[in-house]
Amino acid sequence: MKSSNSEISVLKSGNENRIYYLDFARCLAMFLVIFAHCFVNSSDVRLYIYAFHMPFFFVVSGMLHKQGKQNLKRLLFPTLFFVLLFITLSIPLYQSGIWSFEELYSREKPDDWFSTLYMSIWFTVCGIIKGGKFANHYCWFLLVLCGCKLLMELYFFLKIKISYIYLFFMFVLFWSISMLFQIRILWIANVLMAFPFYYVGYYSKNIMGYFVKWKYHYIFFPMSLVMTILLTIINGRVSMMGCDFGITPNYLSPILFYLNGIIGSIMLFSISPSFEIKLCTKLSRSLISILGFQGLFIPFIIGKVSIIEALGMTFVLLVICYYLHSFTVKMLPIVYQQSN
Repeated sequence: MKSSNSEISVLKSGNENRIYYLDFARCLAMFLVIFAHCFVNSSDVRLYIYAFHMPFFFVVSGMLHKQGKQNLKRLLFPTLFFVLLFITLSIPLYQSGIWSFEELYSREKPDDWFSTLYMSIWFTVCGIIKGGKFANHYCWFLLVLCGCKLLMELYFFLKIKISYIYLFFMFVLFWSISMLFQIRILWIANVLMAFPFYYVGYYSKNIMGYFVKWKYHYIFFPMSLVMTILLTIINGRVSMMGCDFGITPNYLSPILFYLNGIIGSIMLFSISPSFEIKLCTKLSRSLISILGFQGLFIPFIIGKVSIIEALGMTFVLLVICYYLHSFTVKMLPIVYQQSN
C-alpha cells in the first residue's frame, strides 16, 4: 500500500519525477499537435500523428483526474475565453478576405461587420451544441475533456450501487448506440469515444509510475513505433473530432483505433524519462493556453509550409503561445480561475 501511494505522488505532485517524464511527454504531444495542424487534412503527416496524439492527451488527463467542480471551471473558462477571442479577432480578417468565413462555417460571408459577428456567434453556439465546427474549433478537446470528467464522476457514483459487469455492459450499449447513430449533440459520441482512454489513464497511473522507473523502459520505443506505423497503415486516417475510427470494417476499426492509441501513448511515455528538460514544466502548465492561442495563428500557415518550415513554425508558435499565456495569467487571472 505504501508503494502505491508513493507512485501516485509521482504523478500528482510537482516533484522532479513528474517534471522529467509527464511534462516532457505532454510537451512532445503538444508539439506534434501544432506541427500536424500546419498541414491540410489529407497530408500523410496528419495521418500518422492523429493516430495517437489525441488518445495520448486523454490518457494523461485520466492520470491527472481530480474530483470537484473547480476542475471543470478551469476548462470551461479558458474555452469560453479562447472562443470569444477568436470571434473578436476574426471579424476584420473575414471582412478583409485574409481568412475564409466559408471554409470554417460552410456559409457565404456576410457583407457587413455586424452580420459577420452575429453569424459567427450563432454558428459557434450551434456548432458547440450539435458537436460540429465552431470558432476556434481546436478547443473541441477541452469540451470533450469536460464530458470525460463528468462521465468519470458518474462512474464513481454508480459503481457503489451497481456491479462492474453491469456498468461495463451499460457503457458498451450507450457507446454502440451513439456511434451507430452518430449522436453528436453536446459532443456525446466524442466523449464516449475518448472515455476509454481517460479510464485507462486513471487506472494505469500506478503502473506507469513503475514503468518509468524501470531502467529498460526505452526499449519499448522502437517496438511501439513500428507497431503504430503498421496499425496506421492498416486502419488509415482517424479523427477523434469527427468520430472516425478508420477505414477497416466497422467491427474492426474501433479495436485497431484503441489499440493504436494505447501503443502510441506507450511510445511517448517510453522515451520521456530519458529527457530532463525543466523548460517543459513551464510549457506543460500552459498547454491549455497553447491549444487555444494556436487557433489564432494556424489559419495563416496551414497548407502553406514545407515540413522543415513547419518544424520551425511549431517552435516559434510554442514560444509565442507561452508568452501569451503568461500575459493572460497576469492581466486576466479569472480566465484560469486564479487570483492576483
